Amino acid sequence: MTKTENNPTLDGIRGWAFLIVLVMHGFSICFDGSQQYLQGCGKYGVWLFFVLSSFLLTKNYVLTNGNKRKYLIGRIFRILPLYFICIAVYSGLNIIQPTISEAILTSVGLFGPLHLWTIPVEFCFYIILLGLLFVPNQSTRNLIMLFMAVGSLISLTYIPKDPSSSNVFWYIPSFYCGYILAVLFPRYSAVRFGMAVPLIILTGFVILSPGIQFLLFKIEPSPYLMNMYFPLSMLWGIFILAVLNTRSKYIDRIFKSRLLLFLGKISYSGYLFHLVIMMELRKFMGSSVTTVFFSIVLSIAIGYLVNRAIEMPLYKIRKILLISRTV
Repeated sequence: MTKTENNPTLDGIRGWAFLIVLVMHGFSICFDGSQQYLQGCGKYGVWLFFVLSSFLLTKNYVLTNGNKRKYLIGRIFRILPLYFICIAVYSGLNIIQPTISEAILTSVGLFGPLHLWTIPVEFCFYIILLGLLFVPNQSTRNLIMLFMAVGSLISLTYIPKDPSSSNVFWYIPSFYCGYILAVLFPRYSAVRFGMAVPLIILTGFVILSPGIQFLLFKIEPSPYLMNMYFPLSMLWGIFILAVLNTRSKYIDRIFKSRLLLFLGKISYSGYLFHLVIMMELRKFMGSSVTTVFFSIVLSIAIGYLVNRAIEMPLYKIRKILLISRTV
């Protein structure tokens, strides 16, 4: 969940992804009976995180032949230290009890329990992008990413997968949507979108949710959304393009609003720790909409505190290391 650069709208989009996760997990965990109607909806935000991270890193490093050492140090310090602290907190509270093999994989960033499965997936994709930085020809890079994405999609037709697997191979199609968006973005930078495209896409996500499917079409709720990351990631790619190139003052204001910008800046800290907040608050307050509300507010507050107390100091250390390496 890489830090955005230069364009505040990107932080706003990241904040939107974080808000989706908070609301979906808040209701699923803290309100009895809602989980079956929200199956897979929490992953809406995850796919958006994946596409946005891939877009940013491809744009800022792969397409500009960025400094490999800077890239690696930046990714390690951005992801792993706070992730390891989070794992320690969850383990200390007995929320997770990893086996020895899981603990070993976790120690090198290759396994994540509960919602933390997304962190190893992202980190492994960062390593893939690092490998692409050693490929000098951009067309060859594009072909490599295309072959990996197609290979993943073909494999999914034959090999069952866990929708919360930490194996990055399954999610290459999702990351590919961000990668190809970065490649094509300069060609469409002059294209302007109104409100229609992002609103249609968001409406589509609402209609695809199991609860709305049941309400409108009497289709029994199922976890069918869990593995629909490729088509949903494609929609998010179009959404990002439409928001970045919007001519609508309303869309622009929303994604540059103080709330979404704030949520975007604390999204990594908040994402890591929100589940423990919600689970513990549910034990204390029981099942209610009030619990959902307070779980979201407290998750944001804890995310802010962790961001200020741990994440930002780590960011400063990262900057010092990068400066010392370039002097």
